[in-house]
Amino acid sequence: MQKAFATREPVVHDDLVLALNGSSKIVNLVVVPITEEADAELYVVAFQDRGVAARRSAAAATGASAGSRVQALETELHAARTQLQHTIDDLEIANEELKSSNEEYQSVNEEFQSTNEELESSKEELQSINEELNTINNELTTKNDALAEANSDIKNLLDSTLIATLFLDTDLRIRNFTPAMTSYSTCAPAIEAGLSPTSSRASAIPI
Repeated sequence: MQKAFATREPVVHDDLVLALNGSSKIVNLVVVPITEEADAELYVVAFQDRGVAARRSAAAATGASAGSRVQALETELHAARTQLQHTIDDLEIANEELKSSNEEYQSVNEEFQSTNEELESSKEELQSINEELNTINNELTTKNDALAEANSDIKNLLDSTLIATLFLDTDLRIRNFTPAMTSYSTCAPAIEAGLSPTSSRASAIPI
């Protein structure tokens, strides 16, 4: 009560034991000032019945049982936390392994991309070479056509000329001749032997 007088604020004292009619009771003492004025001297004093002391013993026993239960729960909580920590450690290890596998996959993917780029570059080079070969082939075809046309013109010229002409190699063998050469008796044996402008054989004749 002195505390309530000094502070002018409500004060509560729990679990006070009072002897009443030959038995002990447990009460809560509540002291509340009626006004908040500094010179007020009016207070409300109330007693809250908490039951007899025997009930208090039962409550204490219940509290002890509850304490045992709390201790058991704390033990279970500690075990659960330990298991959770082990699970977290396992997950971290699995995460590290997954990270390592992901790095390996990225490395393989980079190598694959590099190989693919090299293949693309080789493909472009092959396409460029193929285009060059096609260009060269077209040029060769054009030159072959021009050469064939020139040979045809020369053949037509030789066939139409009346001038007897022999074409000899360095060994004085007949490589070609004009039709007018058949009129010379010295060339007749070689010509009759089958020598022609398209023959693969060459025979020597006296010059």
